[in-house]
Amino acid sequence: MFYREVLHASVITVLTARVNHPVCYNGAMLVKATREGRHGRPTRSGYIVDELVPFVSLPCAAALGQWVIVTNMNSIDPVTGTGRSVHAVVLDVGPCNTRDFRYVFGGDRPQAESGTDVRGRKTNGAGIGLGEAVWRALQMTDNGQVHWVFAASGR
Repeated sequence: MFYREVLHASVITVLTARVNHPVCYNGAMLVKATREGRHGRPTRSGYIVDELVPFVSLPCAAALGQWVIVTNMNSIDPVTGTGRSVHAVVLDVGPCNTRDFRYVFGGDRPQAESGTDVRGRKTNGAGIGLGEAVWRALQMTDNGQVHWVFAASGR
């Protein structure tokens, strides 16, 4: 099963990444991140959420299994332009929406930013959910701004 392969790659690599632009770089967008709170429950990929595997959720099932690089924008050094980043695998679909292909692959803003999801429920405006290992590696203390980009494609 896919998530077993991920367990072998669960060592988190925190990088120093240069962020070239505050809104968008290499196809990545600045979006609000929220903490993934499903500990002990299965994700859409079948992975049971724990605190070890670095994973994220994006609102499109087509992203499952892909690797991303996430950078905490609150950690950016104003002089060097570097900040805390982590590689993570997409193991869940969300937060809020599950079919936001145009955001994940097309460069649109997340639909969740509108304040309501496609079913009319209130959202917290987040475009990405962070698993516990990613949350800790990025030293997040509350929902905040991150950049994310697909790792393999450099998108």
